[in-house]
Amino acid sequence: MASSSSVNKPNQVDEQLEQVIQILHSNEPLT
Repeated sequence: MASSSSVNKPNQVDEQLEQVIQILHSNEPLT
């Protein structure tokens, strides 16, 4: 099911990844 969703809406996956990356960056201090 997840595969079909990702294929239908690849943008959603990109958005999720971006959100996770942003959270990680927020938690970790920028050097």
